[in-house]
Amino acid sequence: MTNIEKIKNILEKNNGIIKAEDLNKENIARHYLNLLQENGEIVKLDRGIYARPDVWEDEMYILQAKYKKSIFSHETALYLHELTDRTPIYFRITIPNNYNPKNLKYENVKLNYAVNSLLEVGVTQMKTSFGNYIRCYDKEKTICDIIRNKENENIEIFTVALKMYVSRKDKDLQLLMKYAKILKIEKKVREYMEILI
Repeated sequence: MTNIEKIKNILEKNNGIIKAEDLNKENIARHYLNLLQENGEIVKLDRGIYARPDVWEDEMYILQAKYKKSIFSHETALYLHELTDRTPIYFRITIPNNYNPKNLKYENVKLNYAVNSLLEVGVTQMKTSFGNYIRCYDKEKTICDIIRNKENENIEIFTVALKMYVSRKDKDLQLLMKYAKILKIEKKVREYMEILI
């Protein structure tokens, strides 16, 4: 199999998107991306990220490919878990409090920071509407995050999310309380759950 064929296989497996780092894993020189780009077989979406011309641009996937330590959270995670009826107007992401990625402030994002010991609590993978996997917080961690950060949340989104969560058959109240304990908001979470359930 030639390097071009290997790249086309990677594109096929990744819904038409390829990152320069994917080539490193396969020991393929990056100049092959330039060849494919010159032939019009791929287009550059961002630094180190390419796609077939017929592929819709997956903003969430590209954002996370550029900023690997980012985790979709708060309103964006609510949207991914279908706990809100609103499409986010910007992406809400959480990053380590010691992480300062260049240019992130120019993206369509609102940042939250977490200490490293809490950053990975509740992280899961979700598929975007384009079929690509991204990292975000699970339902229970997201509910804890919006309760913890209530004063900065839209009250309507907050209320709807809590009501939708408690009505879900796949809710995990034990996990919710486990996260609440880790985040030191057990009392707050218990109060909301007692009112709603």
